Amino acid sequence: MLDMRRFSGCAIVLAAVSLVAGCTTLSPAGPFTEVADKVEQRTGKHISWDAGQYNDPVVLSAIEGHLSRPLTVERAVQIALLNNRELQATYANLGIAQANLVQAELWKNPILNGAVTFPLAGGAPDYSFDLALKFIDLLYIPLRKSVAESQLEETKLQVTADVVRVAGQTYVAFIDYLTERQRLAVLTEAVKAAAATVESGRALRLAGNISEYDLEAEIAQQVQGATELARAQIGVAQARERVNQLLGLTGQQTQWHSASRLPAMAARDPSTVDVERKAIEASLDLAAVRQQIITTGRKYRVVDVTSLVPQLDLGGEAARTTGENEAGPTFAVELPVFDWGQAKREQARMEILKARDEFTALAVHIRSLARLQRAKLLSARQTAAYYTTTVVPQAQRLLETAVKQYNVMQLGVFQLLQARDRQIRASLEYVAALSTYWKERARLAQILAGKVPDEPARTPGTSAVSGAPGP
Repeated sequence: MLDMRRFSGCAIVLAAVSLVAGCTTLSPAGPFTEVADKVEQRTGKHISWDAGQYNDPVVLSAIEGHLSRPLTVERAVQIALLNNRELQATYANLGIAQANLVQAELWKNPILNGAVTFPLAGGAPDYSFDLALKFIDLLYIPLRKSVAESQLEETKLQVTADVVRVAGQTYVAFIDYLTERQRLAVLTEAVKAAAATVESGRALRLAGNISEYDLEAEIAQQVQGATELARAQIGVAQARERVNQLLGLTGQQTQWHSASRLPAMAARDPSTVDVERKAIEASLDLAAVRQQIITTGRKYRVVDVTSLVPQLDLGGEAARTTGENEAGPTFAVELPVFDWGQAKREQARMEILKARDEFTALAVHIRSLARLQRAKLLSARQTAAYYTTTVVPQAQRLLETAVKQYNVMQLGVFQLLQARDRQIRASLEYVAALSTYWKERARLAQILAGKVPDEPARTPGTSAVSGAPGP
């Protein structure tokens, strides 16, 4: 028989390594708690991760509590952070990064080779066993662990940024929904007024006070208004479904109700003093790139060290040949003769340079975006205020004057229709201006919360304010 006591030293080493390997937990609860704390600091909202356990009663109760009351933009954002399924999928990246950290601490499994040979002439078989350990891998564990730890930090920053992004998207989507609701209300009133004008026009036509052409012009305005109203109804449905998607709502949950118009402008906007500095300090995007540079630097150290001794296996062999027991050490070393890691080191060095330049470019972009967003918010506030104090009241006075003069036959049908159309356009432009104000305000808040907002896209049916006069 083979004397297996010769392998006792290897067994002791393996046992010690297995104990060390169990030091880091696989649970991502710690990283998620850190992300949740950062999110609360930046947005004032809570997040929850069901980790595949759907229908968490605590989360469901919180969601139902928000949905049972008129939905506001703040409640919508909170529901999204609790229930958005894309965010739930993003949280799994924390578990993946945590598992990679545990994997980085593990020593590679030993390799056991064995052979049994039978003499062709007959007789007792021969046995041979070889146990090899990736010894050099044990020395590289601290380097791999440092890389995995940095990658976990990257992941936490990226997940936090994704949460802030979804919060911003939800805020803007809800503002778009209220915008469409208010546009629908304006157009509904316009269609009612046009219908009343047509009925009055028919009576005047029967009395011979207006021509048939004038009556058809009134009917044409009514038809145009009805067409715009139909488009506005579709716009409301689209905007509402966008909110439902971001909030992760299905079934009866989609029957929520809210206000039918945008809130008035805030009395004051957040301070924009030192907005560039605040944006840079808060930027999660910038912090993630900075952490990426650290990760790449640690990878460079791994490449630099492993290039010297790529592989070193130590082990032992035991054999029984022709009745004799034999045992002894074995080793295998990869000699860096042809590939001594020069290409890998250069690749790692270039990746570091690339990440540094990307960091600088992103910092320039964030500073520029912060300045631009500050200017956009100021302009949007001035425009909305001008529509509130000047444009809409003037259009309303013009319409009232036109109606009075039309009733006493001092104004023609076309002048009345023009005045009515101007009043409708002014109301719609005011809604668009107020919507723009709230969205620009939200985008600046998102920048200061640490995440560069997505490029704004015009919601279907929403009129843009173009050529609006300044105050």
